[in-house]
Amino acid sequence: MKIRRLFINQARQHDKYGLNALADTIVAKTVRRLREKKDDKPLVLVMGESHVDPAHHLLQYLVIKKLREEGLNIACGRERPYDELYQYFLQTFNVPHSDKIQQQAKAHGFFDGITIARWLQAYFDQKHSDELHEKAHYVRDAYISKHKLSYVFNDVSDVRDNARFGIGNFSNDVMPLINKQPNREEILKALKNSQEDYYRYYLYLRNLFMADRTDRMLEMKKPDVFVQTTGYYHVAGRDYADNYPYEESLMSTFKNLGYTVLGFVPHREKVSKACPADDLIQEEFGVNISEKETKDITLRKDISLEEQAAIIGEKVYKYNKQINMHALFASAGLDYKKVIRSMKRNIPRFQKDLTEKMYNLKAFHKN
Repeated sequence: MKIRRLFINQARQHDKYGLNALADTIVAKTVRRLREKKDDKPLVLVMGESHVDPAHHLLQYLVIKKLREEGLNIACGRERPYDELYQYFLQTFNVPHSDKIQQQAKAHGFFDGITIARWLQAYFDQKHSDELHEKAHYVRDAYISKHKLSYVFNDVSDVRDNARFGIGNFSNDVMPLINKQPNREEILKALKNSQEDYYRYYLYLRNLFMADRTDRMLEMKKPDVFVQTTGYYHVAGRDYADNYPYEESLMSTFKNLGYTVLGFVPHREKVSKACPADDLIQEEFGVNISEKETKDITLRKDISLEEQAAIIGEKVYKYNKQINMHALFASAGLDYKKVIRSMKRNIPRFQKDLTEKMYNLKAFHKN
């Protein structure tokens, strides 16, 4: 036990993966900007990630933890469909969609976007229990749950219905946003007919949806800082490949709603040059897909977006296999073996809790 504790302390001091040093940089800039701003709205910190890179999720855990240690009130958001647990409930128990069950699901916290992190982790672990990054997800979400931080899933619905355009994550949720855009017809045409333009508007409309949903949540909750975790493509726009401008990025959409915004991107070249440099923190951190590699993939016409994502994902998974997970977690002050034991002990309990609540909703539906 003493030897393991010594190893953790040494690993944290040496910070092999740069977790603590980078977290300190992000927190220092966030606190400074918070003191400088004049309004009483929360500061929004948009933290980009590769979804399957455990280092990125442990960094998020450290940033949230260190912000709380500064005495700040923190709320969190995650780029996941806002009704994901509700949809999972319907699929798992084969319950048809109805207004009655939807209302009851909202009352139980399955559908309001602000849910208990331990329920969420039980759900995700059922789907991805063998994936390395889920261990880091567990650490972050367990911390959020322990300290009862507000937590919102704010991406568009993942319902596969006839309202979808082409491929991707769209449903009727985005139609009110499309109708408000001055280039409405251009967007609709692009979503139906152009793979290149589709991806650009696909990101933009999801950014609008996430910012709008979060804005409504923050009217009820009044944190000092709202930490939004999302894929790094969403954060600040890109000037190459699919020409996704900063003005359509998640940082920009939050700014347009009156928020002071900071962004973090874990790679140097992954942003638009139009993004204000003082609003962005960039660091080569974790796996990096270079600009040339991204161009080589995204400019190919013979493969779909899903295949492009699979190629990038394969490189990330190869990187993850090379990580010393014990040293990575130790850099965050964590014992990897204890994290695994905690997951084995708690996840079945969380799953049981989640399942019982789902059965109660199913019983309600039959009445």
